[in-house]
Amino acid sequence: MDGKVWGDPAYANDLLVMKWSKAWDDARFHGAAWTPDAWCTNGWNGAVSGGSGEVWHYKIIWVGPELENSPYWREGGYPIWGQFEVIMGQGTVIGEGPMTVKDVWYALATPNGLGEP
Repeated sequence: MDGKVWGDPAYANDLLVMKWSKAWDDARFHGAAWTPDAWCTNGWNGAVSGGSGEVWHYKIIWVGPELENSPYWREGGYPIWGQFEVIMGQGTVIGEGPMTVKDVWYALATPNGLGEP
């Protein structure tokens, strides 16, 4: 490790927690077919000692190659990786000026729970 993430030392002490469903694990790592039960979450935590101060949360579901035309697509999300939808993307960043924090929402699909609705 060079003490950097994406070439930037500001993120080197941040923590990443990823969780995924059995359907995600089966398809991604064991050759099973992708299904609407496949989901993962990513939680980025820079609110730690020496961290960047940024905190991000994402929920990602499989919708298939039809993306927005898929029966599994949820209004309010955005496509990623060719067959997946981000159904929730939210973060907190340090803004301009001292002690300025901004909450940012990139996606909030309805419904935004995990697994087939």
